Amino acid sequence: MPVEAYHFFTFCKSGNDQANNFINTVPKLSEMLPPVIDLEYGGNCKTSRLSKNEILKEIKIFEEKTQNYYGKKPILYVTKEFYEDFLMDKFHDNPLWYRNIYRSPKIKGDRNWLFWQYSNRGHMNGINTYVDLNVFQGNKNNFKRLLN
Repeated sequence: MPVEAYHFFTFCKSGNDQANNFINTVPKLSEMLPPVIDLEYGGNCKTSRLSKNEILKEIKIFEEKTQNYYGKKPILYVTKEFYEDFLMDKFHDNPLWYRNIYRSPKIKGDRNWLFWQYSNRGHMNGINTYVDLNVFQGNKNNFKRLLN
């Protein structure tokens, strides 16, 4: 079964340090989806004094370092708010994993989503807590291409 790993990006550490931690933790595997960078405000560092441009620079460092290591362009997991504040005119070559649990995604800037998280209240046998529910926009061949 294909696997993927995601990294919750924090504003309190450098993109380089976070990329090194990710690379040291997540092995390269065949049948692996691209790395995912989770970019959102919720749960993020409240003490950061970085400007928008500084945050974007650190995200770019993480994105480039992980792409160079894994050989795959990272997927950006974003909330509507973070996307509109930071990414609407940036990182156009990165696929989006768009979180909108209230309505179908309509992404500003003519971008498409690759994955859509439509719920955070799913149920699965054997798991006693809620799980996120997501859909992939594509067919089996599109999905297989993500693995290569």
